[in-house]
Amino acid sequence: MYMRSDLAALRVRKDVNELAKAKFTCAQARTRVEFPDGANNMLKLIFTISIMDLSGPFANGDFTFFVDIPKTYPFHAPSVRCLTRVWHPNIDIATGEVMMPILGKDWRPVLSINTVLLGLQLIFLEPGIDYVLNPAAAEQLHRNPEQFKKEVQHILCGGRFYGVDFLAHPRQLEMRRQSWGLRVKRPRDDESSSEWDGMSSPSASDAVGIEAPVLMDCTDGSAWKRPRIE
Repeated sequence: MYMRSDLAALRVRKDVNELAKAKFTCAQARTRVEFPDGANNMLKLIFTISIMDLSGPFANGDFTFFVDIPKTYPFHAPSVRCLTRVWHPNIDIATGEVMMPILGKDWRPVLSINTVLLGLQLIFLEPGIDYVLNPAAAEQLHRNPEQFKKEVQHILCGGRFYGVDFLAHPRQLEMRRQSWGLRVKRPRDDESSSEWDGMSSPSASDAVGIEAPVLMDCTDGSAWKRPRIE
């Protein structure tokens, strides 16, 4: 006789197989799915969503989620936490809790892990203020969407904002460095570097260290860095 956890694992395996066939990757977002405990535990997943849409506020960001599947799945929704610290109206900056209706009152057994994944992609491609866990970010987005976009892009480069430390997203840093390079005024041979316009790319002494985005431990909330799994 199957245990509930076995039935849930079978359903997750089916969902993941469907996800692999459908290739839930589009021009705007790419996703990697991993099982941190290996194939012996199908009830814990890691989603990493990379935003490719260069027109949105979260462009060049890579966001990692821990998905915990209950033994009663699909009759009860999985729990989802964002492990990457992010400035987003629908994500708690301290705990990583994610606010999506399908993770609560709108969950139905016909929904799946794939539905959750698509929902996570959507909140980065089209962030909204209907379900708020970060009131300050929601207020920014509501009052001035363009300024919110600029603020998020700045935060993705890393630093301390709103009393919280954010580590840099490597793709965003690289994009910024490329943009700096395009704005360099190259001196002619008969010009000294002192005549440049001040918009040159950073020198070696100004290099910014690139690290993985901040991840929060699934158990006690402390910061950790998930090792890359090839």
